[in-house]
Amino acid sequence: MTHTVLVIDDDPTVLANLEGLLKKMGFSVATGTSAADMWRFLDAQPAADVLILDVLLPDLPDGRTGVDLLPDLQRTHPMLPVIILTSENKVDVAVKAMKSGARDYLVKPVDPELLEITVHQALEHRNQVEELEALRRGLGALDSLGGMIGTHPSMQVLYAQIENVAPSNVPVLITGESGTGKELVAWALHDKSKRARGPFVDVNCAAIPRELLESEMFGHEKGAFTGAHRQYVGCFERAHGGTLFLDEICEMDIQLQAKLLRVLQDGKFQRIGGEQKIASDVRIISATNRNPQKAIQEGKLREDLYYRLNVVHLHVPALRNRASDIYAIARYYLRRFSRIHGKNFRDFAEDALDAMISCPWKGNVRELINAIEHAVVLNQGELITLNMLPENVERAGRNGITSSPIPADDSGVLPFWLTEKIEIERALRTCDGNVGAAAKKLQLSQATLYRKIQKYGLERK
Repeated sequence: MTHTVLVIDDDPTVLANLEGLLKKMGFSVATGTSAADMWRFLDAQPAADVLILDVLLPDLPDGRTGVDLLPDLQRTHPMLPVIILTSENKVDVAVKAMKSGARDYLVKPVDPELLEITVHQALEHRNQVEELEALRRGLGALDSLGGMIGTHPSMQVLYAQIENVAPSNVPVLITGESGTGKELVAWALHDKSKRARGPFVDVNCAAIPRELLESEMFGHEKGAFTGAHRQYVGCFERAHGGTLFLDEICEMDIQLQAKLLRVLQDGKFQRIGGEQKIASDVRIISATNRNPQKAIQEGKLREDLYYRLNVVHLHVPALRNRASDIYAIARYYLRRFSRIHGKNFRDFAEDALDAMISCPWKGNVRELINAIEHAVVLNQGELITLNMLPENVERAGRNGITSSPIPADDSGVLPFWLTEKIEIERALRTCDGNVGAAAKKLQLSQATLYRKIQKYGLERK
C-alpha cells in the first residue's frame, strides 16, 4: 500500500526538494503553497496519511501561523498526523506545536534520513491509534478486566483479545514473565466463556513433583501404586464441562507431555491403574513464563504439544513496559489493604510515586502488590512515603534521574506527556545517559530525543 504525504509550504524550492525525497522513499506526494490549498485537498481527497505543514503561510492573518491551524485539523481530521516544518530550531515553537496536536516537527533544510524516520513514525502512530479506536468501538475503553488493572494500550489490546477469544473452545497459550497476571487472564477467559458456570481447575506443573503430577492430572484407582489407598479423581475429571488451566506447562515432565498430547487428541484418558476410558469435555488454557520456542529447542516442551496448545497466543506485558499503569494498580491495592488491615492510608506521597515509577519491578505486578502491603502493614498515617516502601523500591527512587510527580487523579490515568517523560527517563537510565542507545530503544531519531530531553528538562546522567 502506497501512503500519501501532503506537503504545504509557500517556497517552491522546498516543495520540490521534499517531493523528490519522499517519492524516492516510495510515498505518493501532494503539494500546496497555502492554507487554502491544504483545506481544499483535505476536503476533496481525505486520503492524505501524513501532513507536513509549514509554520509560515501567505494566506494566514498577521500573527497567525501554521501551528494555529492544528486545533481545527484535530477536530476535522483527528487521525491525520501533522509534522510542522519550520526554518528556526526554536524549542518554544516545537513545544507549542506539540501542545496543539502536532506529531513532530522538522527544521529546514530537512535532513533526508530524519525526514524518512519522522514520516514512518507518524504513520506507525496513526496505525496504532486507528487500531485502538477500532478496539474501543467494539469493546469500549476499559481500565480493568477480570482482576487486571490498567489503561495502557498493550492492556487494551489484551482485553479485546480476551473478549474475542473467550466464547470459543479453542486452546489458549498465555505467555508472560512471572508475576504479570497470567492466571488472571485464564480466569477472565473462563468467566467470559460459555463454560463460566462449569468448574475452573488449575494445576501448577512446577509445584507438583513429577511422580505425583500424572496422578493429579488423570487420577488413580485404589491400589494402583504404593500409598494409593483410595480412588482419586484427577483434574481432567474435575474440570469436566469447564476449564483446565495448566500453569507453567514447560515444567511438565516430557514423558507426561506425551500422555497429555494423546488425551488432547482423543478426548479420553485412563486413571492410573484403571482400564476404563473416560471422556472429559474440557477447554485447555496453558501458561508459561518461558519462551516456548526456546523451551522446544532445549527439549523442555514437545513441539507437537506446543502446536496443540498454541491455537491462540496471548501475551501479558511486563509491568515495566506499561509504567503508566503503576499508579492505578498501586492506588487500588492501597485502598484494599488499608481496608483489610484497618489502616487510614488514602494515597502516596510524590517521592513514593516517583520511586514506584523508577523501580524495574522484576517481579511485575505481584512484586508491586507485595510492596504496597508491606508498606501498609508496617506503618501508620494517610500517605505512603518513600521510606515506608521496601528497600529496593526506595533505592530505585533515590537513584532516579528526575522527580516525576503523578497527578492525583481519581481515574489513575496519566497524561500522555508524563507517560512519554517517564519512558524517556527509563531509557536514559538503562543506557547510562547514552542518547544514541536510548533513541534506539525508544525507536526515535537522536534529533527527536534531544528535543524531548530539552523539552522536559531531563538530565542525561
